[in-house]
Amino acid sequence: MESKDLDVMKMLCLGIFALLVFALPLPAQGPGDNLKDFLDLGAPQLRAKTQEIISGSMNFTEAEGKVFWPLYKEYDREWGVITDRSIELIKDYQANVKNLSDAKAKELAEKVFEISEQKDVLNRKYYGKFIEVLSPRRVFQFFQLSHRIDTLVNLKIASILPMIGEDW
Repeated sequence: MESKDLDVMKMLCLGIFALLVFALPLPAQGPGDNLKDFLDLGAPQLRAKTQEIISGSMNFTEAEGKVFWPLYKEYDREWGVITDRSIELIKDYQANVKNLSDAKAKELAEKVFEISEQKDVLNRKYYGKFIEVLSPRRVFQFFQLSHRIDTLVNLKIASILPMIGEDW
């Protein structure tokens, strides 16, 4: 397959992922309910689709796949722990947003920074592990793809998570 064909395939995979993220079935309820449904129902689907997109987009050789997937499973397991913290933070925000005190706002903001730092630390840790078994170009490609997927998910959450002061 030519490089141009692979690029088209990658864009189609990301497009399908974006459709999945933005078209997850959400009942016609209030935004708070939509957020809960997305967080509860979307995570398993998103994790499975993420792995599928990585597989299709990276187009690993047999040798690359043999060394990548075991590390990816470790990475994904640790990423899941951070994701669980993010979900708890979102739920905490959702429960308090209508009457958000300065103290609670400060607590939530500090948790956001902690989670962001944890993601960076995890990515650096696994960059070091992936770079030992794959070329720097392939490792960068993986993290580029991973970042795009994370951005799409965060965009979906941001689209249904109210700003402070907005009505639900």
